[in-house]
Amino acid sequence: MAKEAIDLHSGTLEDSLNALSRQYGAQILYDQALLRGKKAPAIQGVSSVETALARLLHGSGLTYQKRGSTYLVVGDKARNTAKPKPDTKPAGKASSAATAQPLAEAAPALADEIVVVGERAVDQSNIARKYEMDEIYDSVNVDDVGQLPDFNIPEAMRRIAGVSAIYDEDEGQFMTARGLPVSYNLTTFDGMVMSTIGGYGDGSRNINMQAIPSTALKRLEVYKSHMSDQDLGWVGAHFNTDTRSAFDARGLYLVARAKLNYFTANDTPTAVPVGDANSADTLGYQADLTVSDHFGSDDQFGFVLGGSYYYKNRHQYKTQYNTLGYLGADEDGDGVGDTVVPREIRAYAYTNAVERAGVVAKLEWKPDPMTYLAWTGALYTMNESENRFMHGIRGISESNMKVTDATSGTFAKGYGEIQAAYFPNNRRQISSKLHGDHTWSNDGKLSMDLGYSQHRLKDDAFPDVSIRTATNIAGTYDTSDTFWRLIPNEASTTAWYSSPSYVNVTSNDIRSRHSEERVIDFKADYDWHTQGELGLGFKTGIKITDLYRTRDDGRIRGVRGTNTGISDYDFTYLSDFEISGRDGQPMLLLDFQRWQEVMSQTEDVNSSYEYDRQDDSAYGETIKAVYAMGTYATDRMKLAAGLRYEDVDVRGWYNAVEEASPHDLYSRQDIKGGYRALSPSVSFRYALADDLRLKLAFSQTLGRPNPEQVAKSGESVSFNADDELTSATRGNPDLKPRRSSNLDGALEYYFSGRKNLIMVGAFYKYIQDEIVTRTSVMDLVYDGVLYEDVRVKQPQNAENARVWGAEAQIVLSDLSFLPKPFDRLGFNANALLTRARMKYSDNLELAFLPYQSKFVANVAVSYEWTNRLETRVAYNFLGGYQDGVSLNSDETAVNLKSQTRWTDWQTIDAKLQYKVTDKLRVELEAKNLTNANRRKMQGPGFQYIYEENEFGRSFFLGATYRF
Repeated sequence: MAKEAIDLHSGTLEDSLNALSRQYGAQILYDQALLRGKKAPAIQGVSSVETALARLLHGSGLTYQKRGSTYLVVGDKARNTAKPKPDTKPAGKASSAATAQPLAEAAPALADEIVVVGERAVDQSNIARKYEMDEIYDSVNVDDVGQLPDFNIPEAMRRIAGVSAIYDEDEGQFMTARGLPVSYNLTTFDGMVMSTIGGYGDGSRNINMQAIPSTALKRLEVYKSHMSDQDLGWVGAHFNTDTRSAFDARGLYLVARAKLNYFTANDTPTAVPVGDANSADTLGYQADLTVSDHFGSDDQFGFVLGGSYYYKNRHQYKTQYNTLGYLGADEDGDGVGDTVVPREIRAYAYTNAVERAGVVAKLEWKPDPMTYLAWTGALYTMNESENRFMHGIRGISESNMKVTDATSGTFAKGYGEIQAAYFPNNRRQISSKLHGDHTWSNDGKLSMDLGYSQHRLKDDAFPDVSIRTATNIAGTYDTSDTFWRLIPNEASTTAWYSSPSYVNVTSNDIRSRHSEERVIDFKADYDWHTQGELGLGFKTGIKITDLYRTRDDGRIRGVRGTNTGISDYDFTYLSDFEISGRDGQPMLLLDFQRWQEVMSQTEDVNSSYEYDRQDDSAYGETIKAVYAMGTYATDRMKLAAGLRYEDVDVRGWYNAVEEASPHDLYSRQDIKGGYRALSPSVSFRYALADDLRLKLAFSQTLGRPNPEQVAKSGESVSFNADDELTSATRGNPDLKPRRSSNLDGALEYYFSGRKNLIMVGAFYKYIQDEIVTRTSVMDLVYDGVLYEDVRVKQPQNAENARVWGAEAQIVLSDLSFLPKPFDRLGFNANALLTRARMKYSDNLELAFLPYQSKFVANVAVSYEWTNRLETRVAYNFLGGYQDGVSLNSDETAVNLKSQTRWTDWQTIDAKLQYKVTDKLRVELEAKNLTNANRRKMQGPGFQYIYEENEFGRSFFLGATYRF
C-alpha cells in the first residue's frame, strides 16, 4: 500500500478506523466489543496504511493481522493464535469504496479458522515480535496461560540463537550470550537495572535468574545489537524481563497452576541433617496464580497481581579428584610426567531443599489513548538449605606413590577425612518501578521511569566441620576404569572407618554471609517518530543509575589441631551409601548433632578477628548518561544513528592488613575513581524483499569491572626478614572498563504469513582493556612507605581480546503446507559457533574466554496429536568451557596440572500437554531424561576427571486453569 498524506482527528477508535478505511480504500474488519470505550490519537502526515493502523492501535491492547488486502483488528494475544486457511478471503473485496466493518459481517470468512495454541503459538508470538524490532533482537513470549516454554528463565532463553544457560548443578542459574562470560551482560526488569549480589554474595555482577518466577511476565527479551538509548554496560547481550499489563487482555484474566515434582536421585543418607527442611522425600510442589482486570467508567484503570510458590528437595552426588600426581618420564614433552595417578579422592553427598516465593503487582491508569501511568512492584525470596557430607582420602604426596604398571600402584601416608557443612542461601529481592508516558498530537512522546531495586543475601550461623585421621592411610590405586580408585589396605580400612581415628580437627567454624546491593535508576526521554513512522525521527534522553553494594562476611573460628579427647565419643556412623568411583566403599558420615552435643567450641580469637574483617568491603558507582539518536525510514529501509555519553563515578572501601602482631589488624582503605565514555551506535535495516530483511549494526559498549575486582577485600602483604615488602595481593581501584567495538549482522527470512523464520547472523567484537588477574613487579606505597620492585597480584587491564562467531535459527510454527499428519508439527532450532583470542600479556595469548562454549545448539520438536493433546521433545547441547584461567608461576603459559574444563553436556527434556476443557489443561514434564551427568576434566589435554556431578532425572505433573 502506497503512503499517503493523512489527517485524522482524535476520537473513538471505531470512527478513526472507519475514516482510515475510507481514505485508503482498505478493508478493515473488527469486533465492535473490542473497540468499545477505546480512543484513538490524532494522526497527521505521510504514512502507509500499516503504519497508520499501528499508530491508531498503539496502547489499546489491540493489533491487526493482514490477510491479502484485508486487515483484521484483533486482541494482542489473538494476533498469534488465529491462523487462516491459505486461500481464505474476508467477506467483501477491498476496493476504493471499501469501509471498515464489524467482524460479524465477515463471519463466513472466519468459519473455518484453526486456533493455534501451545508451542506453535509461542513461536508465532516470538516471530511477530522479532519482525517489529529494528535491532538484532529475539524474545521468548509466555504462552496463553502465562507459562514459559521451559523450566525457568535461563533455560527458556536457550530457545534464542546465541544464548545459553550457565547451570547451578541441575538448574539454569545465569544467562550468557555469544560465548562470553556471564558478567559481560546486562539484565534489566521492565527496562530498569536490577540489583544483584552475584552467585552467593560474591563480588560479581552475575544476576541469578532461577529465583524469579515467570508469574505475571509477558516476555523475555534479548538485544544483541546496541542503540544509544540503552545502557552501555554490556558486551554480550542486554536481557530484559517485560511484565504483563492488564490491558493485554480484554477483561478479566485469571490463571491458576499447581504442580508436583519428583527427583530420582533420592538415596543420600539423611538421618542427621545439618540444616532444616532436608529429608529423604524428594517430592516437591509449585503453585502459581495470576489475575488481571481493568475497571472504571471507561476501563481506564487496570491491575495485575501474580504470586508464585515453589519447593523442591533434591539429592546430588559428586566425586572429586582435586589433586593428581604426574610420575615417570615425560616422553610426550608436555612438561609433566606421563603416568597420572590420583593423590586424593573426595566423595560428596548432598541434600538440597529450595523454597522460592514471589509476588508481582501492577497498577495502571490510562485516562485516554495518549497517556499512561503505571506502578510495578515485585518481591522474590529464595531460601536454600543444603547439607554437604564428604568422606575421602587426601594428602598423598608424589614421593609416597609407587607405580606398579600403567594403571596401578601403591600409596602411603595419606589421611582419611570427613566433613559436614551446611550451606544456606537466604535471598530477598525487591523491585519497584514508576512509569509514565504521554503522546502529544504531533506524535512526540515523553516517557519517564523511576526504579528502585534491592537484593540481599543474609545467612547466619552455618557450620563447617572437618576432621582428619591421625593414622596414616596406605593401600593401592587403580586407574583402569573411568572412575579411579584409592583402595586402603586392611589395617588402613579399619582406621578409615573408625571414629577414634579422626582426631585432627582442621575446621570447626560457624560462618555468616551478609551481602546487599541497592540500585536507584531514573530515566527520561523524548521520542518523535522513531518507532514505525516513515521519514525523519529523533530521540533524546538522560539516565542516572546509582548502585551501592556492601559485603560483611564473618566467621567464629574454632580452635583446631590434635584433640585426642574426641576419641571418647562416637560421632560418626557408617552408611551403606556408595557413589560412582566408590563401589564397595560406603561413606563414613559425621553425626553433626552428636558432634555439637559433646564438642564444645573453643574460639580461636585471632583467626575469628581476621575472618570477620578480611572479606568486608563496599562498592558504589553512579552512572550519569545523556544520549541522542536520529532515524530515517522509508517503506524498505531504516537507518538509526546516535551517541551516548556516560560519566561514571566509582567509590567504596575495603580492608587491608596493617600489621601482623599480635594478630592481623585491618584498616579501611577508601576507593575513589571513575571513567568517561562517548560511544556511537549505528543500525541499518533493509528489506531485500517483502519478507527478507538484512540488519547491520555497529556499536561501542563497555564491560564494567566487577565490584570484587575494584574493592577486593582482605588485601594481603608479605615482608621479608629485613622488614621489606616483597609481595601483595589486592584489588585495583584504577581498573578501567573493557571497551568493545561490536559489528553485528543478520539476515532474516519470514515466510508462511510470517509464521515461520530462518535467520543467519554473524558478529565480531574487538575488546580493548580486557580484565585479567596477573602478577606484575611494581613500586608500591604501603602504610605511607614506598617499596620498590614488589610482586603485586591484582586484576589488571590486558591488551585486547577478539571474539567472533556465527549463529543460525529456524522456527517453523506453521507447517500446514505439509500433507497430514505432518501439518501439525512445530520445529524450533538454533546454533552458535564462536571463537576467541585474548592477549593476556606480551608473552601469552589464550584461545578462549572464561565460560565460552565454542558450540551451543538447541532443538525442540512439538506435535499436536489432536486439538487437545500436544507433545514436545527438546534437545540441548552445551559445549565445554573453562570457568577460569590457570597459569604457571611466571604467567608465560597455561599450568597444565591445574587447568580444568567442563565437558560437553547434552540433555533431553520432554513435555506432554492435554486440554481437558477449554479452560483446564494438565501437563507432564520430564527433565534430563537421559540421566546425563556434568563432568569437569583436568590436566594436559583435559584427559582426566576432576569431578563428576550426578543429580538424576526430574518429573513434573501439573494442572492449569484459565478463566
